Amino acid sequence: MKLNLLPTTVSRQRKAKSAWIISALMIIAGVVGAAFMMITSSDSLAKAKALVEEKKPLADGVAATAASADVIIVDAQGPLRNSNLAKSMIAHNTVYPDLFDTVKRYVPPFYRLTSMAATPSADGATSTITLVGTLDTFQEYNDLALALLRMPKVSAVARAGFAAAAPYRPGLSPADQRGTPHLPGEAPVPDDQLQRLAYFQATAKPSGYLNTGNFGAENTDTRGAMPNSSLVTVRLTIAIDTRTPNPRATLATAAAPAPAAAGAPTTTTSSVTPPPGKSSGAASSSKKSAADDSGDEDVTSGKKGKKASSGG
Repeated sequence: MKLNLLPTTVSRQRKAKSAWIISALMIIAGVVGAAFMMITSSDSLAKAKALVEEKKPLADGVAATAASADVIIVDAQGPLRNSNLAKSMIAHNTVYPDLFDTVKRYVPPFYRLTSMAATPSADGATSTITLVGTLDTFQEYNDLALALLRMPKVSAVARAGFAAAAPYRPGLSPADQRGTPHLPGEAPVPDDQLQRLAYFQATAKPSGYLNTGNFGAENTDTRGAMPNSSLVTVRLTIAIDTRTPNPRATLATAAAPAPAAAGAPTTTTSSVTPPPGKSSGAASSSKKSAADDSGDEDVTSGKKGKKASSGG
């Protein structure tokens, strides 16, 4: 059996002494650590200041370069815009010729073209191609629409102006027992040879210079339809944007008056002028036949309607 005969104050004094020693050691360690951190921080701060002083000229150079670049970018806006517009205009120079070349590949040879024009829509989604040319028969009038509908991106074909009368075979009559074909409005062709001779003599047409369609005239004007032909107008709706680039920004930069509308649609007409006396003629977009005032026939929908004076 072990008895602790020492008073409790002895053990408390020993604990208090140990605590003071430990506290002193901790204070000394804290002072040493703080001094070490101060020395290390001062060294790092000095190195950082030296690095800043070393890199400061480079940073100032970068800032100056950036400022000058901003000035150059601002000053270059006008030339860049003009350059982009010039590039767009140069690229647009081939839009109409390429479109006309594509259309001509689908125009049948029996349709003698006198003019070709293209007008873009306001939104640029489609363009209207107007063809003016001559046809001889109603069968060609039908075949022309079928040929043009084969063109890629064409959504509608409207035609108007066919006026040539086609011969038809009438019913039998006392004078004509064989139903000889003749033009509408003419009397039946008699079977009797003497009566037929008198009939053709009465209906004979002059064979000299008729002054029809500007043929035989001593000028280079458009050669229209021949006596037995019709001047037919065809309008195609094709999904191609033919609008010209918008020069509004460039004109505004140059302090010039801006155009009336941005991206205003333009009309381009292609025509071929023949030598005097040749049958293949040219027509400008302003020279249209009176056939244009007749009703347009929409081949794709099978509907007929009176054409507006503005066209399209």
